[in-house]
Amino acid sequence: MRAVLASLVLFSLGPLSFAGQVLVVGPGSGQIPSIQTAVTLAQDGDIVLVKSGSYASFSLGDKSLAVVADTGAVVQVGGIGITGLSSDKYVVLSRLISLDSYGLYARNCSGKILAQDCSFHAGSFPSSFDVNCGPGLGPSGVDVASCSAVALTRCQAQGGWASAALKNGCGLLIDSASRVVVHSSTAIGGTGGSCILGFFQFGHDGGDGLQLLGGSSLYASSTLLSGADGTVMSNDNNGFPGTGSSATGGSSWVVRDTPVSFSPPPGIAPLVLTGRTPALTGSTLVRDNATATFTTTAPDGSHVYLACGTDATFAYTTTVYGVRLVGSPRRFQERTVTTGGQVSWPSLTLPNLSSSNPGMVFFVQAVVSSTSGPQLSNVQAVVLVDAAF
Repeated sequence: MRAVLASLVLFSLGPLSFAGQVLVVGPGSGQIPSIQTAVTLAQDGDIVLVKSGSYASFSLGDKSLAVVADTGAVVQVGGIGITGLSSDKYVVLSRLISLDSYGLYARNCSGKILAQDCSFHAGSFPSSFDVNCGPGLGPSGVDVASCSAVALTRCQAQGGWASAALKNGCGLLIDSASRVVVHSSTAIGGTGGSCILGFFQFGHDGGDGLQLLGGSSLYASSTLLSGADGTVMSNDNNGFPGTGSSATGGSSWVVRDTPVSFSPPPGIAPLVLTGRTPALTGSTLVRDNATATFTTTAPDGSHVYLACGTDATFAYTTTVYGVRLVGSPRRFQERTVTTGGQVSWPSLTLPNLSSSNPGMVFFVQAVVSSTSGPQLSNVQAVVLVDAAF
């Protein structure tokens, strides 16, 4: 690959959060047949590159790993579980379709979890019909508890059927002092199903789009939070519709460009910000000897630059919400938005990969300076792998 230009020196960084081997999952010769096997074999900092196919559920522990679908691949997996991720670790999930009794389940993680362009759709377990109604909820699309740093970008989360409970699952369930940031995503409650209460069959209540519990924090930007309809029954024992959002237990939430309907008191109302958070899109997986492309939205007349770093942390202040890069991120290629509210970086040269480290992950963010003050886009993880893969 040709040398990096002086204006792109930001890619000449020190040790990256991820810099390791590439493990290929797929049906081909020499490929690993299951994601779980690859995760088990992987070392800290490796990349699991998944070819098209359907794969079983997998669980991740205390390792920095990226699990990404290959370019153009359609990858359907069972549920994804993440537990015990320590504060110096990362997990990146990119372009995965999770469809099982649960979508994404995260517990007791002080490390960072970034999911982008993923679908987390909970199913039903064990059955959606003709079981006794009980307390609790059905499975949620994304279920997070005791996790300090979770970011979802361009993701879909949908709750599942309730099975043995009367109420279907949430699109997004956040509990136990967790901190979550959601950009350009949807969270929709589960729908369908029925259960038996006494001698009568009742339709399940529709799931909520969001339940925010236990002192948790949420920042949602350009996101749909929608409750689902209850099940309509021929005997008129119909389920009640779900709530778009519900926040209780000392939790706090901030929304921007996110229509909200929420439970009345004692439910907690969100802080509603005006305007829109800049949305960064573009390359998420790039081969060696190729270039990356990024586009962001911003008000006309504002100045925008890209920042690149090796770490990301959450920041809740009076001027900045969401995720921001830390660890001395480099900035480069400042642009001025003229008309149309968009600015692009169409062809950024990436660094060469060494034979000992054929894959790496870095993080990119757009920083917008305007008359209303600085704003940060979502953080995007970019996976760079050797062309041999």
